[in-house]
Amino acid sequence: DYMNYLIIERQLSSNTIDAYKRDLYSFFNYAKKGYKSVIKTDIINYISSLDIDPKSINRHIVTLKNYFKKHNSLKIRVCFMLKIFSLRRENVCE
Repeated sequence: DYMNYLIIERQLSSNTIDAYKRDLYSFFNYAKKGYKSVIKTDIINYISSLDIDPKSINRHIVTLKNYFKKHNSLKIRVCFMLKIFSLRRENVCE
């Protein structure tokens, strides 16, 4: 389970885990499909639809990047696609 991975292996704070849960819930509620069916366009459209501050957008990007990287479920280069939307100065793929 991804949340256990965040707690045990990544040792993230409970606030961070709660934010990741909200981000993932928001994304899958928007996409209306399971993670194995998500395509690049779903993520691009979702990120484009967010009307929140840049730091929160970046957190959504990182949440999705890490989730799909952990699940290896996208047949696209998630990192390449998410960099398009990154508002951070550093590379989200590192």
